[in-house]
Amino acid sequence: QVRETFGNFFKKNPDLHCTIEDRIVSGNTVIYHEKVQFRKGQPILGFVVMYKVLNGKISEVYFLKRPE
Repeated sequence: QVRETFGNFFKKNPDLHCTIEDRIVSGNTVIYHEKVQFRKGQPILGFVVMYKVLNGKISEVYFLKRPE
């Protein structure tokens, strides 16, 4: 399901660029601080993204937009 959702998202945003600024791993939880530019010329936005992993696969994803 994650692959389907993100695959469609990447098709709609072919210029998408993401940089991982920091990563925290605690048990089955991985938290990234990301800088994202959806399209060329648009502002770079900050996000905190939390992934829950179950049996080696992403089972949940949460996005928090950081204030600008």
